[in-house]
Amino acid sequence: MTGAALTPSVPPRRTRRRLIVLVILLIPFAVHAVWDQVEATLLARDIAAIARRGEPVDVLTRRQPPADPEQRRSASLYAAAAHLAHWQTAGLAFENKDLDDHTTDALFSGGKLDAYLRDAEPPLMLLTAATPLQFVRFGSVAPDLETNQSDLQTLTAMNCLAADLLSVRGDGDLAVDTLIRSIRLQRALTIPFYRQFSVSRIYGSLRLLLRHSQPGADALRRLQAALEEWPDDDGLVDEVLRSRAELLSDFWPYPAGHGSWALRPQPLRRATFMMTAGFVVFRPILTHALRNELGPFEEVLAVAKQPWPAKLDAAQALEHRHADDMASAGRQRSTYGWLTLPPAFALFRLGELPVGGANLAMRRTAIVAVAIERYRRDHGDAVPHTLDALVPGYVRAVPDDPFSGKPPILRVDADGYVVYSVDINRADDGGLLSGIGTGVKARPRKMGVTGPGDLGIRVPLLSKEQR
Repeated sequence: MTGAALTPSVPPRRTRRRLIVLVILLIPFAVHAVWDQVEATLLARDIAAIARRGEPVDVLTRRQPPADPEQRRSASLYAAAAHLAHWQTAGLAFENKDLDDHTTDALFSGGKLDAYLRDAEPPLMLLTAATPLQFVRFGSVAPDLETNQSDLQTLTAMNCLAADLLSVRGDGDLAVDTLIRSIRLQRALTIPFYRQFSVSRIYGSLRLLLRHSQPGADALRRLQAALEEWPDDDGLVDEVLRSRAELLSDFWPYPAGHGSWALRPQPLRRATFMMTAGFVVFRPILTHALRNELGPFEEVLAVAKQPWPAKLDAAQALEHRHADDMASAGRQRSTYGWLTLPPAFALFRLGELPVGGANLAMRRTAIVAVAIERYRRDHGDAVPHTLDALVPGYVRAVPDDPFSGKPPILRVDADGYVVYSVDINRADDGGLLSGIGTGVKARPRKMGVTGPGDLGIRVPLLSKEQR
């Protein structure tokens, strides 16, 4: 009786097998859930550490509208001017042409230039209205201009062309006031990739201004003051912080109001159950990949905060150390994406260094060139024997060339003078210049370039009769 009574309490063999199978099936889900939780906890800890340092962990701040009414108005005016510049130039790209390059003369024939200038009037009027106002960011006023600033670049070049036309006609003072509008617009160009084209265009206009006209002392003082308002910064730190914040916002934590990455509208497709399920399955891998990116970001930030020119050496050493990762990331980024991307995404930001350094070099040599012209107005057209003669009457201190860590080079000959930076190859090539206003096509800049070329401004020394 006792054995018979106990028999029903023992699970049948088939039931035990089902339970074993169920447990085996649940183990991967349990492992996945634990792994997902561990990765999420570690990432949350890393993000909290970044936030405690006061560094951005999302893009919400950049999406906020400017608080001050004047700042909102300037953002609106700049945005409207940029959008008009995009649509009203008929695609002819006159704005990037060098008026001293006679190979482009045919482009200006047949009334094309007059038509272009008529189209340019509305955006340039808006730019004129925005110039004296305070500006901090576009935010929600024009969120597209926070990430794609090509229209601002076009607006800069369009206004520089207007300044160039005044310069070649000899109206130096009015050309200065026009060029200052392009300089002030650079407050809105926050991404180094776009800023490099705008700064190069302004630099070319300054070359043409000093070659073809004789601005007065007051106009030169205004021009130098505008140049000195530019932040003396290569922009790399902000670019790295912005890039990391966008990365975190895109994947984790999810941006407020946008839902998860899997549920956002994607180009040419809609979020589906399979996409959502796939995201859940691969979320621990994605989270782990994102965590792996944070270490290289810290390394790149450390390089970005170093002074010039030591920054270049540190960047090259870091790129060399991660060369395999960068090569692998370049191959996989367009195919496998986040599932297999090595921890090298942040290191691609180091590619901004050559142009960031060039932007600094152009700002600093431009200030020195304008200070020399002011000196000449006060000393019977004589060029100073050394740049030290400009201190303190014309500059508080001679700024260093970022590529050499020394003052820019000044060379004087019978035809004029040239003040220049040694540029990315860090070698004195005797003032061999390129770009608008030099008659030589601009040379590309990238890490490790060894070809000849300097970055500067040549000013001819003309007699009163020649002028």
